[in-house]
Amino acid sequence: MTKGMDQLKARYDATPIPSHLAARVDDLCESHRPRTSVWSVPGWRWALATAAGALFFLTLAVNALPAQASTLSDIPVLGSLVRVLTFVDYAAEESGYEAHIRIARIEGLENQQLEDAINAELLADGQALIAQYEADVAALQAEYGEETIHRGVETYYEIMCSNDEVFSLRVEYFVAAGGSNTSYDFYNVNQRTGELMTLGSLFRPGTDHLEVINEYLLEQMRAAVDEAGHPLYWVDETDPYVDAFEGIEADHDFYVSQEGRLVIAFDKYEVAPGYVGTPEFVIPTELIESLLAEGVPIH
Repeated sequence: MTKGMDQLKARYDATPIPSHLAARVDDLCESHRPRTSVWSVPGWRWALATAAGALFFLTLAVNALPAQASTLSDIPVLGSLVRVLTFVDYAAEESGYEAHIRIARIEGLENQQLEDAINAELLADGQALIAQYEADVAALQAEYGEETIHRGVETYYEIMCSNDEVFSLRVEYFVAAGGSNTSYDFYNVNQRTGELMTLGSLFRPGTDHLEVINEYLLEQMRAAVDEAGHPLYWVDETDPYVDAFEGIEADHDFYVSQEGRLVIAFDKYEVAPGYVGTPEFVIPTELIESLLAEGVPIH
């Protein structure tokens, strides 16, 4: 999380919200961004039909954004082989409302078509988030006028791995509206094959990789609960107040670390109370190496 995101969260958490407003604000801002992902359809090739058209109108789309948005193509986030640029930097601030939305652009993937498809999605997601934020602010101002209401959004991205085998990008979303939440999107590319990796694609067909990973995750969570002496993770199946975590699904978020390890990532509130943050678990390679597909970049 960036210093700016930390400051936004600190300001929001330090400001009490009238109890009668919290639920209403949550209702108005329930979804932080509309999204149709390359993950939602097997493979990524469906995006290529629209990627060229989307990128053709890239300049027009950016120019159509509000005056606070600016292109910053000369500011790279460093990676060893692939660059990630802040293509659009949108900032807005007025009494009670604040947004800082960065739209990333990738350059240097081995597969140019995949690069175009991911960039088209990053742009579409960023534009949708800006539009959603402005709509939320307008709705809140129309309903509450000058009454102090708090709505904050910030995005950030980080290269988790960049080498001749793997490129992994994490896009982080912090949203404050009645409550606060942090969530992620991940893009993992096998640089040797030029393919977008899914969790399932890392393993040989027919293996019980999800069972093995889930057993490890539950073991680690229960050990942390025992050490803490209180419900650090939601793994108690007898607790009537929470839905106990039973395991991840085949499309769960992950990334490959710079060391070549598989890392399972969770959003805030996904498996634990908010104070735990966004837990991550590094899966020991020796635990899954016999299940891995041939040539996958996990070490």
